[in-house]
Amino acid sequence: MPCSPAREPKRFCFVQPGTAPDRDDAAHILDSFHKCNDGGTVVLDQSYLIGSPLDLTFLKHIDVVITGEIHFDASDVYCWAENSFKYDFQNQSVYWKWGGEDVNIYGDLSREKSVIDGHGQPYWEEIQTNKSVSKDFSYSGRGIVLRLCSDICILQLRRPMLFAFDGMEGATMSNLRMRNSPHVRTKSHLTSRAY
Repeated sequence: MPCSPAREPKRFCFVQPGTAPDRDDAAHILDSFHKCNDGGTVVLDQSYLIGSPLDLTFLKHIDVVITGEIHFDASDVYCWAENSFKYDFQNQSVYWKWGGEDVNIYGDLSREKSVIDGHGQPYWEEIQTNKSVSKDFSYSGRGIVLRLCSDICILQLRRPMLFAFDGMEGATMSNLRMRNSPHVRTKSHLTSRAY
């Protein structure tokens, strides 16, 4: 992989989360990525709640440091059915997508932080407990199709993946903990993988 040029040493964007319990920190995060794009470093060192999709496919020559926690809002599992990025060819959707050129994403496994948490439990419970739809849904690995009114009117509840790389060139990602993705029922760790 080509070496990343040095980032500007004084150009850091520390993302400040909101304080309300029902907040959505997506706008603050997006603003920081715009401000520090092309030579800066975005720092996510606190606890953040994301309740709307993030399109980060414009990135160029940027570092991202995630030493805090990123939580995806699961208070309404059906909200993401309409408000996520769809990848029909894979029957998947994602909370946020990353793309661009020369992006390095760093975590820190030594502090028990650097967590991206999808809060998948409400999705798994909804499938098991919602009797009004559970009798008429089909499950095919990564997506759930709920037939709510007829065969013509179909809502696709594609349980989201935590994120996807979309059009990314020259990226690295290391030392992040990924937990509770709604599309799987296992916990996984991602370390030292290059794209």
